[in-house]
Amino acid sequence: PMSDVEHLTFGKTEVSGIDNVAAPENSVAFAIGGGRLECSGMAAGTRLDVFTIDGRMAASSVASAAGEASVDISQLPSGVYIASGAGKSFKFIK
Repeated sequence: PMSDVEHLTFGKTEVSGIDNVAAPENSVAFAIGGGRLECSGMAAGTRLDVFTIDGRMAASSVASAAGEASVDISQLPSGVYIASGAGKSFKFIK
C-alpha cells in the first residue's frame, strides 16, 4: 500500500511519441506542408475544396487517378479554413 512508501523520486526519462498510426484501408488523409494542402486516399475525380470559416470557397482541386489532390494555400490570407473531400473535413489555421 502507499502508506508503506517512504521515499519516491522521479528521474529523467526520454520523451517518446507516436511514430506511425495505422489507418484503415481506403482512408482519407490530409497533410499541410510547403504552402500546400495535400489529401490522399480519395477516389479519382473527387473534389478537394477549401472554404473560409464563413463558407466562401477559397481553393479547389480534383483527385488524380492515384487518389491524391493538392491545393496551393500559400497565397491565402491568415485565418481559419475548412478542407473538405471524400466526405471528410479538416479544419486548419493558416
